[in-house]
Amino acid sequence: MNVRNPLYAFAFFLTILSSSAFSEMTGLELYKQCQAVIDQLSGKELTSEQGFQVIFITGYVAGFVDFHSIQQMNCTDCKWDYCFPSNGVSNDEIIKAIYSYIEEKPKAVELSARMLILAALMNKYPCKKKSDNSK
Repeated sequence: MNVRNPLYAFAFFLTILSSSAFSEMTGLELYKQCQAVIDQLSGKELTSEQGFQVIFITGYVAGFVDFHSIQQMNCTDCKWDYCFPSNGVSNDEIIKAIYSYIEEKPKAVELSARMLILAALMNKYPCKKKSDNSK
């Protein structure tokens, strides 16, 4: 492995960020990592650990959203749990929504990270019911 290559170093650090590369992220871990993003957005100076948390959680959330977006493109008749506005949302907005959801519902940290993200997105971006215009 060439440690001078930033991509190799980045991949290595991503694998060691959690206690096990294959363990499921907890809601509490998600909250702490979202806190690092909130700190960064507010202009606070981050530690190197917080910097890695920002990189990791931004990628994790982007991957979650991308996966669901691909599912939505492939299934036009399906009902979806959340619907982003037509002008879209940024990763930072999504992370703020997750963080706010946890702040409002502290017991949410007992969920897995993926279930917590889903709950937060359903809360912040509910799908509007289509009215029946066939009458």
